[in-house]
Amino acid sequence: MEENAELVISDPQALENAKKDLRDIEGEIAYIEDPYEAASQCHAIAILTEWDLYRNIDYEKIFRKMKKPAFVFDGRNILNHKKLFDMGFNVYSVGRPALTHFRVD
Repeated sequence: MEENAELVISDPQALENAKKDLRDIEGEIAYIEDPYEAASQCHAIAILTEWDLYRNIDYEKIFRKMKKPAFVFDGRNILNHKKLFDMGFNVYSVGRPALTHFRVD
């Protein structure tokens, strides 16, 4: 929020709780139940829960709807990082090396 990011929260089990928890945060925050709609035109998604929904979602469909470069931050290490990288995502996770398409000279 300090960098004026637009935050979209998508969690079908906890949207109301998120609204309460973030009510005092200043900035642009949207609450969208559908994860495909929530990811549309985003640069990054962060997985912060272990719901099966996020393990089994169609990430190719999500990637097509996102702005590029597209990033996935897997805070639970529940995703197939190699598969996401092969789709085109830049993948960051807890305790594992990042998989990025950026070249470092």
